[in-house]
Amino acid sequence: MHCLRSIALCLPLLAACRPTASTRPPTPEPEPVAEVAIPEPSEPEPEPMPDDLGPLLAPIVERMQVPGLGAAVVDRQGLVAIGVAGARHIDRPAVLEIGDRFHLGSDTKAMTAYVVGRLVDRGELSWDDTLAELMPDVKLHRGYRAVTVDQLLSQRGGLPPNVDGDALEARLDPESSPAEQRAVVAALALGRKPSQTPGTFVYSNLGYIVLGAALQVRTGSSWEALMERELFEPQGMTSCGFGPVATPDAPDGTWAHLREGQDYQAVDIDNPLYLGPAGTVHCTLEDWGRFAQLMFDDGPGLEAATREHLRSPVADDQPYAKGWMVSDAFPLGEPIITHDGSNTVNYASIVIAPKRGLALMTACNAGDAAAQGAAVDAMLTVMKHYGRPPHPADPGR
Repeated sequence: MHCLRSIALCLPLLAACRPTASTRPPTPEPEPVAEVAIPEPSEPEPEPMPDDLGPLLAPIVERMQVPGLGAAVVDRQGLVAIGVAGARHIDRPAVLEIGDRFHLGSDTKAMTAYVVGRLVDRGELSWDDTLAELMPDVKLHRGYRAVTVDQLLSQRGGLPPNVDGDALEARLDPESSPAEQRAVVAALALGRKPSQTPGTFVYSNLGYIVLGAALQVRTGSSWEALMERELFEPQGMTSCGFGPVATPDAPDGTWAHLREGQDYQAVDIDNPLYLGPAGTVHCTLEDWGRFAQLMFDDGPGLEAATREHLRSPVADDQPYAKGWMVSDAFPLGEPIITHDGSNTVNYASIVIAPKRGLALMTACNAGDAAAQGAAVDAMLTVMKHYGRPPHPADPGR
């Protein structure tokens, strides 16, 4: 402030002391300053719109006579193509929309395995942790004491395929939370003799329920909370939830369908919520694609060795890894990981080429043989258009 005031006081004195014309050399005129045009800021390039798969799916819906069908293609940059065809509800005029959610059934298992991988990466869990270590307060049959996290993930935990419903009915409080019910289911199952020698492959929903209960004990958080914290929130999968998509209380969405004779009936039935780790997630195709990207070779979220472990089968004679089937059929130009899921009234299928960074997904809001056939037909149709193997001379693939 003082400097500015001093300059203001000195300006009259400088004018009074200005030299006369006879004693001061002429001052050259300043050169004109060229005007520089400042370009207007350019608008960012719009994101390319994904291709519409609806025209490919509509003939399949018509031919297979299923309620509705959706499909998506995802690469490293995001959605390549997405589309739906058919109805949300077989008896209502509302058509499926691209942002509608589909039930994933057993495709949930790969998400549960991903959450386990996150815990392993942080040192909160080990592949070799045993049920005896994870569930010290549960009375375990001696055959289960040495069963590991890795064996449960790879369907080799010695557990039968499903819950004994008759034995469970008397013990389960229908008013209790899914986490509480899951703990009861696990305690009942683990108190019995293994149905086969641990280490032997038997596809088991019950094994994943037990794993979910063990994670609850180890972390102090329910499986549902772990899914939100470790997967849905970090990856922006905001559409994900658990259980049926549409119900009488929330009718605007994708209804499940049960075939009775020649006709479909819209229903809101689902797997019991305690089965969550094995198969209750629903989400949009776009959010499912976000999960698929995590399984690419350069996907985020996991250490590379952890991701590879989840995608690697235990033995050559049984190509089941951890929530994934592994195939060397090369339909996408490289070995793939894949899984199907159904709660009997929905059907979903996913195929991923991890090295190439490409995933294809299909889903149907029915679960019978026709729905499965429609999902397979859609997968093959989409693969024909978007899954051609890369040319070996193309260095960018």
